[in-house]
Amino acid sequence: MDLEGLDIIIEDGKVNGNNRQVHGTVKINGDMYDWNLEGDDDETCIFINKEENLTWDNRSFVEASLQCDEDLDMYDIDEEDGLAIYDEILGLVVLMPNQ
Repeated sequence: MDLEGLDIIIEDGKVNGNNRQVHGTVKINGDMYDWNLEGDDDETCIFINKEENLTWDNRSFVEASLQCDEDLDMYDIDEEDGLAIYDEILGLVVLMPNQ
């Protein structure tokens, strides 16, 4: 996977000390995904979901954890790439100023 082609965008969120709630979009293998990050320094989770799943049919909303190989299988992303994407997104969020 070409990590430089991820095109990570932070759309909105709050960083208050170690607590973070941020969301945005990321392009993975040519497909756009929404991502949602929640957590603190002890535990941070990042979930992705294909954008069309949000608007096409609410019943098909399926998010996948970037830390779960089984979740990522449905989007044809391997575990190593999922963890690399996780690190890239978290790295950008950690740099956000406190709000």
